[in-house]
Amino acid sequence: MTDQVALLAAVRRRPTDRLAKLAYADWLEEQGLAPEVAYAYRWAAAHGRHPLTTVKSRVVCWRRLPKECSYHFEIHPDFCLPCWLYDANPRRYWYCGTLELAFASLAAALATLRGVTSLEEAP
Repeated sequence: MTDQVALLAAVRRRPTDRLAKLAYADWLEEQGLAPEVAYAYRWAAAHGRHPLTTVKSRVVCWRRLPKECSYHFEIHPDFCLPCWLYDANPRRYWYCGTLELAFASLAAALATLRGVTSLEEAP
């Protein structure tokens, strides 16, 4: 089993484990692979978020907090992204199919927001 496979398996087995996400982010950076995705894993670890994965991993997705951006009793907050982040996804869909695609979508949304912020800072 490769390091990447083992680290991803740890994230899948324990989606709430922040250390598993951070270890995979470190590995991505050490390998020089997908710095945006590494950032997404770090963001998810820091904010206690992970994609919703249904039984047998058939659906992997992020959810949006209700419009008022408050917690809703039917939706577990760990699966949810803040409205501002959810709406920043340039792909406009969050049903991803795999854990890797879920974090790639999160990375795209975070990159979009970083791009907006850097535009505001320009003279």
